[in-house]
Amino acid sequence: MNTAIEVRQYTNKTFLKKTLDEFIHEEPNQGTKVTWVNVNHLSHIVDLETLPQFKHVHPILTSNLRLVNQRSKLEVHEDYAYFVCKLMHVHEGQMDVQQLSILMFKDCLITISEHPHDAFDEIKQRLDNPHDVLRQQGQDYLLYTILDDIVDDYNQVLDELTEVIDEDEVKMLKTPTMEMMQSMQSFKKSLFVLYRGVWPIREILNRIIHGEIEWISPVISQYHRDILDHLFQVLDVIDLYREIVSSMMEVYLSSLSIRMNEIMKVLTIISTIFIPLTFIVGLYGMNFKYMPEYTYVYAYPLLWGVMILIAVSMFIFFKRKKWF
Repeated sequence: MNTAIEVRQYTNKTFLKKTLDEFIHEEPNQGTKVTWVNVNHLSHIVDLETLPQFKHVHPILTSNLRLVNQRSKLEVHEDYAYFVCKLMHVHEGQMDVQQLSILMFKDCLITISEHPHDAFDEIKQRLDNPHDVLRQQGQDYLLYTILDDIVDDYNQVLDELTEVIDEDEVKMLKTPTMEMMQSMQSFKKSLFVLYRGVWPIREILNRIIHGEIEWISPVISQYHRDILDHLFQVLDVIDLYREIVSSMMEVYLSSLSIRMNEIMKVLTIISTIFIPLTFIVGLYGMNFKYMPEYTYVYAYPLLWGVMILIAVSMFIFFKRKKWF
């Protein structure tokens, strides 16, 4: 049994799991059963080419199924529709992105994942329940459920990223560090990846809503408006957090500049205090033979007293000016 390719067939009363070979050799679907073929890895696409439905697929599209860096899109052909979406989740603080290809035929829905995942586990559990609304509907509703699940995962990714940004925001305002700046840059990159995956799906949903795929019923196509609303919410939150991250990076740079200015101020004050002291030391360090102060008994302690008095006076002056 090829477990990398899962075939599920169901009606409102029956539910079957089959192997790919069993599905290929069965009698043609008369339209009463919904068939979902789920491929868990790109390496098994070659097995799909034995399906009768693949006779209608253009060879260029078959080769494109193996490409993993495609932009999310929808192609509508005479006998099938081809979707490309991005599955995303956060693993140990890092964004994990993989491509999901969907081929929708009139009698079959095929999903092809880049590598195994658990994104559709809830859908599979729902299919086990004969009373679930998913079992009462056709494959167009199955497509709707899959797309809705993908967009819900985007919301979950945002929620997990939000926890990170909230923690860093508090720390950034207290004691900004270079590690936090690097965290902000990583977060900004994750937002950019999420935005690239989310934005094109807006066009896919709009085309479904406007009835470009004839074997999606008008009633089910309107369900996608709800997904579109959720998608716009995700996009709004992404824009909001991009602004927050940019603001936090500006806060970090500003705090870094302020800290540098404070350091330079202290160093400048120290240098300024030592300027007259250096002048006095340099003056009496000259090797002239006749300098009256050299013969004075208390010249050395007096010179120290004058230098200390100058330093203390300048320190008090700077302090009263509130320069530090």
